[in-house]
Amino acid sequence: MPDLQVRRFLVSKLVEEALEYREAVTKDHKLEELADAFEIVRALVESNGMEMADLISVADAKREKAGGFDEGIVLLETSIGGRKADLEGQFLAQKVGPDTVEIPFTFFGFMELDKPMTVFLDEHRVWCSLTLRKDRIVVSILNDGQQLQLDLS
Repeated sequence: MPDLQVRRFLVSKLVEEALEYREAVTKDHKLEELADAFEIVRALVESNGMEMADLISVADAKREKAGGFDEGIVLLETSIGGRKADLEGQFLAQKVGPDTVEIPFTFFGFMELDKPMTVFLDEHRVWCSLTLRKDRIVVSILNDGQQLQLDLS
């Protein structure tokens, strides 16, 4: 498998491990999931020709400059897209056109597994249902409660 594919796979595994950590209940289970995530980070560092010591140094410098996450403070304006927005806009779908919504990654961090969230596309009178699974996101397009068959290519 080419290096780029390996790195993309590792990033998707990192997201999966983060979701598994979120669902872990016991301290031991949480440690196992964090260990898995740590191994993925280690593999990403090495696959990019970097050193763990350099990663730790950069993390320490960023913590010194901007603070850490230990107080639960997150800078919303640094989210994907780089736009400043109110809290609600950061976590919920934002309509950007008659048939388009943007759903930031932070949205999925607040979703519960196996519980669908829906977004209404009023121009087409359809619902887009998103369900976060342990290993994937399921997207369904619904019209009056009936699932539609759409060519996504």
